[in-house]
Amino acid sequence: MTRRLGVTILALLLWLSTNAHAQSFPSRNVRLVLPVPAGSGLDTMARVLAERLTPLWGQAVVVENLVGGNFIIGVENVAHATPDGHTLLVVPDSALTVNPHLYPRLPYDPIRDFAPVMQLVTYTQVLVVNGALPVNSIKELASYTQAHPGKVSYASFGIGSQPHLLSELVKVRTGADMIHVPYKGIPQALTSVLADETQVTWSIPFLITGNVKAGRMKALALAAAQRSAFMPEVPTFAELGWPDIDYVQWFGLLAPAHTPRPVVDKIYADLTRVLADPDLRQREFAAKGYDLSGIGPDPFGAIIRRELPLRGEMVKRAGAKLD
Repeated sequence: MTRRLGVTILALLLWLSTNAHAQSFPSRNVRLVLPVPAGSGLDTMARVLAERLTPLWGQAVVVENLVGGNFIIGVENVAHATPDGHTLLVVPDSALTVNPHLYPRLPYDPIRDFAPVMQLVTYTQVLVVNGALPVNSIKELASYTQAHPGKVSYASFGIGSQPHLLSELVKVRTGADMIHVPYKGIPQALTSVLADETQVTWSIPFLITGNVKAGRMKALALAAAQRSAFMPEVPTFAELGWPDIDYVQWFGLLAPAHTPRPVVDKIYADLTRVLADPDLRQREFAAKGYDLSGIGPDPFGAIIRRELPLRGEMVKRAGAKLD
């Protein structure tokens, strides 16, 4: 009886402690760590969220771009941070679901080292080529690259990034002959194609509609189950006969593992409050081709666990390797 009473009191004290911690959170500036360069879509989104959370929390929310190592530097930084909610990670899916299949000694574990908070958005990408490249379809791209081996390159934003995996899968499925050129981020990859330093890359449709309309780029196919409202004339790979070239991507927010659950729940609740603004939802998400997700800690964790082996299969099918 005495032992049970002691355990009950200890559990109560622990509950009171963690809830008091949540009520006082945040007690200082909060870091939003991004493993991507400034100016990218993820960076823009994170800065909007930081701007809205700062007055809500009464503490500065500071975006910090820790770029390098195919997302590894930024992700590792958060994995080893103090688990109190004051350091958070905003990350693309491939950092957690693809990197483990590319790096045998990855300095973080996507399941063990993080507490999922919210899946922010999902989105898809379209394959685009330089406007001067004499191709107008995926079959023409494959034929042209086969006739000009070693002359066409594709830009990605890192080894294991979606453009890397998708391009390698396109090569395997269509026979296209393309050379991989990795860049630091999406803006740099798109700039390289516009400058004809590379000829092929992938993008969220919203980012390249102006260049497509101006003839500086051509959109050939979408890696999604349905066509994009931004480019309804562009077919999906499934329509063209390659249904496995399909990759729904996401951005998510995570805390270090062992962050108290009441703190995780508070961050999620406050993010949900911020994202409830209809003007924000339209201007910063829908208008840019992002589908607002808002999925919470437990189901978001389930998504990561489910996609981890699936992305491993995709890496295997694409034959993606470290360069």
